[in-house]
Amino acid sequence: MNYKSKFFLFLICFLAAFSMLRLKGATIYEAAHADLGGIGWLFSTIGLIFSILSGFLIQHLWDKWERIQKVVLEELNALDHLILFSAVTDDIRSKSKAIAVAYIENVISHEWTPKAKLLEVSAAVTDLKALNAAFVENSLSQQDRSAHTKLVNTLLYTRERRILLSTRQMPDIIKNTFRLSATLVIGLSLLVAINNVFLDLIFTLSIGSLVCAIYLIVDDMDNVLSPGAWHVSSKLYKEFLQKIQ
Repeated sequence: MNYKSKFFLFLICFLAAFSMLRLKGATIYEAAHADLGGIGWLFSTIGLIFSILSGFLIQHLWDKWERIQKVVLEELNALDHLILFSAVTDDIRSKSKAIAVAYIENVISHEWTPKAKLLEVSAAVTDLKALNAAFVENSLSQQDRSAHTKLVNTLLYTRERRILLSTRQMPDIIKNTFRLSATLVIGLSLLVAINNVFLDLIFTLSIGSLVCAIYLIVDDMDNVLSPGAWHVSSKLYKEFLQKIQ
């Protein structure tokens, strides 16, 4: 279910809850309206806590998303340089392309998932190390051998960073606290009594919609490998694969 469907489902549930409270919760509204001053201050406090928490999470997740984008470009750039640098002999050049193809295919099929394991060593990674050993054996320059080894290490490092950043999600305690604060703001907004039903609907629906939108944004940004507005796709890897094949 995409975020549009989730938001539409929320609107239906919210309007149903609002209608039930207004039609059958007259006693609750009378009590809330009688103590409107106190309820307003308490609701503002909860809303302030939610806004601080959501602002912190969005800033953190935005930074993580930008770092993932950067590390993907660095990984592909290192792999591209590795192919060019490995052309010391025809045998190593063809071997480097084959290993690069296997590496990209492994990334797309096995590592582009929230369940990817950081310490799991694929055959493509093993082949990269074998390629470096073959290059070191055939290269006459110590400087070239060092540069090639550095490129391989950079590629492996960016791979580890990509897996770490893309699979790490918010700790459960923070996620559950955020869910609780969002639920409280939405639920308690229904108890802020306004005599005019139309104005009450406009204000409570506005509050609920904004909180729901913020929650969906945070949830989307926390799952960068799942389809959404902040989705990090494997498109660049597929384009690179087509280029070298």
